[in-house]
Amino acid sequence: MVFLRAISAVAVSALLVTSVANGQGDSADRYAFEETPVLSLAQADPQTATVEVETQVERHERPATVGMGSEWDIWAPVRMRSADPQDTGTIQLLHTVTYATSSDGTDDDVRLFVMGEWGIAPNHQLSLAMPWLLGDGDAEGNFNTEFGWQWRLWEEKDWAPAFALRNTLFIPTGEGGSGLDWELTGLVTKSLTDRWRVHFNPFLKVASGDSPMPREKKHPGDLRDFQWGFVAGTEYLVTDNLSLMLDYIHETSEYRGHRNQHSMEFGGMWAITKHHGLGFGTRWTLDGDDQEDNFSASLTYSFTFDAPAFARN
Repeated sequence: MVFLRAISAVAVSALLVTSVANGQGDSADRYAFEETPVLSLAQADPQTATVEVETQVERHERPATVGMGSEWDIWAPVRMRSADPQDTGTIQLLHTVTYATSSDGTDDDVRLFVMGEWGIAPNHQLSLAMPWLLGDGDAEGNFNTEFGWQWRLWEEKDWAPAFALRNTLFIPTGEGGSGLDWELTGLVTKSLTDRWRVHFNPFLKVASGDSPMPREKKHPGDLRDFQWGFVAGTEYLVTDNLSLMLDYIHETSEYRGHRNQHSMEFGGMWAITKHHGLGFGTRWTLDGDDQEDNFSASLTYSFTFDAPAFARN
């Protein structure tokens, strides 16, 4: 009789463990810790064997496409950005090739943009970038340097969205460059579900010299000293390794005497492995004038590796 009771207790424990394991599933909450029940069988007396439930805290990791780590940043070749920074203690190298057409009578452009992003500390990211306009070495702004710092002030919690500030300096190290330009961008991110987010990125740029980006186009008028605009869009995690995004861009024209510019973008990013990824993006104008590209298509290769950091999560 004692033997049968012990066998019954073991069988009940096995069924409970199986039930708990099947009920865990994927985490629906990416921003919080969840309690996972862990079962243990008391070994005191077979006649009075009982099942005790202990509790341990476990962090559910996000899918690989979210920065190919624990942070869900956006590295696809689009203007929209997330409040989440680069993973602490990692460096991500981004190589982007863009083909663009325009209506100003010049040839189509092929651009190369190389950027490195370093998660230097929790909530802090540094970046260094350089653009090239291929085939037009004497284009204004070729080989200029961009230095950026992103600081996430707070993470998303309950109804409050995540918020970060991104500072970018455009240093005139390239062809025909003059003056130091600065751009401040606010990054607001809010999750509607565990796979669907919206983003809002207002920005202000102070231009003290020529255009910081490579250009062979000649626009009448002077460069605006103060430029502003915003990017608003949405992003959806289709699978654990693929996300798609759509955004709208409203911004002042770069040169005086021209109207504000309107465009849209569609893109995505695919995490092949933890260290390698591919991103794509397309942009089209809603104005039809010669101030910006009529259409552009971009492809990004991402490589991520571990690096030193001042502190880790």
